[in-house]
Amino acid sequence: MKKLTYLLLCLVLGIGLATAQTREVTGTVISAESSEPIIGASVIVKSTITGTVTDFDGAFSLDVPSSAKTLVSLNVGYRQVCTPLVDHFLFYK
Repeated sequence: MKKLTYLLLCLVLGIGLATAQTREVTGTVISAESSEPIIGASVIVKSTITGTVTDFDGAFSLDVPSSAKTLVSLNVGYRQVCTPLVDHFLFYK
């Protein structure tokens, strides 16, 4: 009975660890018009509450779930930009 309980516990913990994997995404938010960094822009994983704010150089670092597909960046005075995440690279359209 102990072996079965231990086996089930390991199985549940293993599944939980497999689904909770994250990856780090880093980048810089810049203005398309002036190519200057945007300070204090919000960068959020779409459809979640996971996010961060850019620093003085417009840089950000964010741990995103491995299932994340899109980042959203927004700031007052600028339009919202949705950026797809593809194999650890950001592609801006």
